[in-house]
Amino acid sequence: MKIRKIDAVCQDIPLSRPFAFASGTLDYLPYAWVRVETEDGSVGYGECPTYWDPSGETQLAAVGAIQHITPMLVGVDAFDMERIFELFDRVAYGAFAAKCGLDMALFDIVGKHLGVPAHILLGGSSYAVNVNAVIPLNTSKQHLEELVSAYLEDGHKVFKVKVGTNTDKELDLVRCLSGLLSDGCIIFIDANQAWRDPKTAIRAIHQFEDAGAQWVEQPTLAQDVDGLREVKMAVKLSVIADESVYSPIDAMRLTRAQAADLFNVKLAKCGGMYLGKKLFAVAQAGNIRCMLGSMIESSLGMLANYHFARAHPMVTCGLSAYSYIANPVDVGIAFRNGQMMLEKELPGLGYSDPTPFEQAFT
Repeated sequence: MKIRKIDAVCQDIPLSRPFAFASGTLDYLPYAWVRVETEDGSVGYGECPTYWDPSGETQLAAVGAIQHITPMLVGVDAFDMERIFELFDRVAYGAFAAKCGLDMALFDIVGKHLGVPAHILLGGSSYAVNVNAVIPLNTSKQHLEELVSAYLEDGHKVFKVKVGTNTDKELDLVRCLSGLLSDGCIIFIDANQAWRDPKTAIRAIHQFEDAGAQWVEQPTLAQDVDGLREVKMAVKLSVIADESVYSPIDAMRLTRAQAADLFNVKLAKCGGMYLGKKLFAVAQAGNIRCMLGSMIESSLGMLANYHFARAHPMVTCGLSAYSYIANPVDVGIAFRNGQMMLEKELPGLGYSDPTPFEQAFT
């Protein structure tokens, strides 16, 4: 199972409608896809989600990182992921999305070789993939009612609202959402670093507490661990770290600082499933709960998210934004009763037809 060849190509993923959050609006996803081939002819595919602005990683940077590491990986056993990512970290530590794409392709190959789905390789298959609904920034109250009605009909119980700096308008939206939901539903707000200092964050969060929110995600700048802890100690809401936690080292730093109640694990942010499992282990050791976040991945990335969540207990999974992908490759993904599932579990990442992915490399 020695690696013979690795290719990476830019892949623009169209969205069916714009997606707005605190630091911008997405009309399409500038991603990259990875193809790994081993000496026995096995092939695996992966996705590098690179739009996420705090990382500074672009699709060209991801392709370049893959091209840079390839000569070091030719001849290495595809099973030897510890060695592969140790080599990657030596030359491109911060290339998280690039590592994520390579990681997916390796799990795809190894799973196919062993005849098992990727979540079995991660050590589990017992957890349901419970998905939270996402309310984008600047959603109107009229549109909110339509969204919530559809989400409730689908069985969703957790609702994530993107917020920014227009607090009065966003408070009104959260109050309206709270009025539309029944007991047992959870509302949480995601600031995406919109509040630039802890005192501003604390003032805003106190208002959202009264409006019905129960969790708050990334209320301070990513690097401000002390500020995140200050917020956590001052508010009733559970505090989720997202942009503040990329790696197991970040997770350990935040755990020691008692700066968060939950971590948002994103495969693109931590470098894929293999490295994500290490981050999750640190969280467990520190008694920190985890949720699985999304970069609005297309079909390949969503398959990886599914397998990771099947193997790890998550309080919720932010995967419903998959609905924004225009004409996704059909890989059997379905959303029913508030859960993500696969119509049929196949070896590796779990698609039945590799043709759409192979065509990107021809």
